Amino acid sequence: TGRLRSIIDRAEAIQERVKEEQDALKELFVEAKSSGWDVPAIKALLKERAARAKNNEAVDERQFMLDLYRRAVEG
Repeated sequence: TGRLRSIIDRAEAIQERVKEEQDALKELFVEAKSSGWDVPAIKALLKERAARAKNNEAVDERQFMLDLYRRAVEG
């Protein structure tokens, strides 16, 4: 039907925009690396910030446990 075709067309357009944004992000990380920045650290920071936006307490609790385990293993 025409409605289904419209949904498919819109979904494909969104997928194309997402791909373009992913390509732009990849280019940004290349730029960051060429400027001497640590890209894995940047990605980890982005991931943490997104997690904090969802549930700050859970991130704090996870960080506490990681620190506790590090001290137990290293100490």
